[in-house]
Amino acid sequence: MKKLFNKSVGKQQDSYGGNEPKNPKRAGSMPLQRWLPTRNDSLPIEASQTKEAASSCSLPSTQRGPLCPCTNEQCQAFVARLQHQVENLTEEKSQLESLIFMQQQTLHRIDRDGRNSQEGAKRELELQQRLAMVLALLLTHQVSMEDKLKSSSDAIQSLNEHIEEADELVKAKANVQELAGLVEELQQRLQSTQSSNQVGDASKLASVLKQNVSAFTESQSELVGELAEKDETLTSLKRQLKETQEHLEESVKVKDAELENLRKSLRELQEKAEKAEPLLRLGSPGKLRALIVRNVSVFDQWEVRGSWANSVLACCFCFPCCRYQSSLRLHLANI
Repeated sequence: MKKLFNKSVGKQQDSYGGNEPKNPKRAGSMPLQRWLPTRNDSLPIEASQTKEAASSCSLPSTQRGPLCPCTNEQCQAFVARLQHQVENLTEEKSQLESLIFMQQQTLHRIDRDGRNSQEGAKRELELQQRLAMVLALLLTHQVSMEDKLKSSSDAIQSLNEHIEEADELVKAKANVQELAGLVEELQQRLQSTQSSNQVGDASKLASVLKQNVSAFTESQSELVGELAEKDETLTSLKRQLKETQEHLEESVKVKDAELENLRKSLRELQEKAEKAEPLLRLGSPGKLRALIVRNVSVFDQWEVRGSWANSVLACCFCFPCCRYQSSLRLHLANI
């Protein structure tokens, strides 16, 4: 191990020169082709260097220790700088772990928002379908109610016509009664004229009166028959009108109850749609696009930091005394 340490220190002195100042350039500026091994070559080195790192996890603080016989100031400055870089790498590791955790949380939140948006879209589609069904039912009920109201108005109009005809028959009946009274008066006059006038004149008057009476009785009988028929039709129409009114009242009550239930269901669906609207807003394509752009920028920052960390870690491969060499290297390789 001492030979490996002296060899690495000698290489570092050759690269810097003998008379350069005490603060040389950072190890991260060294070329990667010289210090950074490949992936296949670094795997067996890790297993051998972990054992050596366990035995030499800390460098000596004195000028001459049991592990480092070199007393060159440049070597000690380089070792101190490497220790500082190791501390920076540990801090960078913690920062990267926190960034990874935050990014995982962001990805989980994006997935959850996407699922919520899909579920909200499905619920919105179901609500729209239910609203369409409710509107279709309302339209069908409205059409059926309009048809029933139209039929009831036609029945009322026909009933009014029959009532007018019945009024005309009542007037005709009154006229018949007046004619009957006139016939009685004529009969009384006939009887009075028979006692005072001659027999021939009385017979003529009697025949004329009989003809008039027969004509009046026939017309009266016809009017009475028509009046009876109209009375029967009027009573049947009144009964039908009463039945239709009762049926319409019952149907109106039933339809009012159905409409009230439909209104309640419509209000509930509207409330559900209003509750589902914030979920749709969370899962809108614009917000998802903004989250993706922000996450891509964070990934770019990680790539830049990862390249710098790899360049710094390349300088640490020549010293097996780094405690976090294998863990950092595996972690950065996974990144």
